[in-house]
Amino acid sequence: MRPLTDDETKLVFEKLAKYIGGKLKYMIERDDKTFIFRLHRDRVFYLDEDLLKYAIHFETKKLISCGKLK
Repeated sequence: MRPLTDDETKLVFEKLAKYIGGKLKYMIERDDKTFIFRLHRDRVFYLDEDLLKYAIHFETKKLISCGKLK
């Protein structure tokens, strides 16, 4: 997993704005936790920093996906 480049971030925000519109700000400006975007293979993941701390302990080749169920 790696952080998105500036161009990738711009593209992700454009696509998100297309689908969820003005509610994008609620996704970014959160008070409960800090959420970040990470790229793994060809997918962008939106996860909190605590989950990222767990995910980095796995080898990149063995990590299939990153997320949690509620």
